[in-house]
Amino acid sequence: MLTGRYPPRSGRFGMPSSKVTLAELIGTVDYQTACIGKWDVSNSRPIVDRMPNAKGFDYYFGGFGTNDEDKIKFHENNEEADETLDMPRLTRMFTNKGIHYL
Repeated sequence: MLTGRYPPRSGRFGMPSSKVTLAELIGTVDYQTACIGKWDVSNSRPIVDRMPNAKGFDYYFGGFGTNDEDKIKFHENNEEADETLDMPRLTRMFTNKGIHYL
């Protein structure tokens, strides 16, 4: 659960930057937050005001949009980090990033 909002019901995909996320809410009471994996609420593009770090996450590592086309380009926080065509590698990579964050 990110916002509690169901995009198809409102006729929009992606998340408007005005929507408040759970990470933003719990960040106000000093929780540390991380988002690791696919971020598919910024219309599959790195739109800075819709990226995880702008939406309350202290740390982000992942890609935008689907995993079934060309290379997956990763971002770590707001910077480009890596890219891969090796889909079987994703689960282990995301798991290792999560363990390292913890």
